[in-house]
Amino acid sequence: ENGNVPKEVVYQNLLDVYKEAYRDRFSKERRGLVLNAANREQMQKALEVHTYEDVSDAMRGWVYGDNVCGKNEKGAFYATVEFVLRMGTKGDDHIERFCNMWNDGPVVKTIEPPRHSEKEQREEYKFGQLLANYGGK
Repeated sequence: ENGNVPKEVVYQNLLDVYKEAYRDRFSKERRGLVLNAANREQMQKALEVHTYEDVSDAMRGWVYGDNVCGKNEKGAFYATVEFVLRMGTKGDDHIERFCNMWNDGPVVKTIEPPRHSEKEQREEYKFGQLLANYGGK
């Protein structure tokens, strides 16, 4: 699917996509991360099962997983290249999961505003009316 592009170039590009996502998420470089035999092998296996686009999207999508980015009980960072590319049994394919995260975008959590007491609501209403009468609203 990647034509005549040498595998090494494809692997380095995927690693660069991961590093860029890391930099965007944490505003710093991921130092010491280089293409090695372990992540080459994982990338090769991933590309045998998934398209390049899906693997590339997964290498970006992990940034939307707060739990893997250190916001968990242990404060541990799990989103290593190896973790992102992990393929397991059905329902445990990290590539698919992180690819979907990238394509779906971040989950926006809405927070319900605190409910005011009836007295506070009446006061807010009166204040709103007062502003309206003076052209402030």
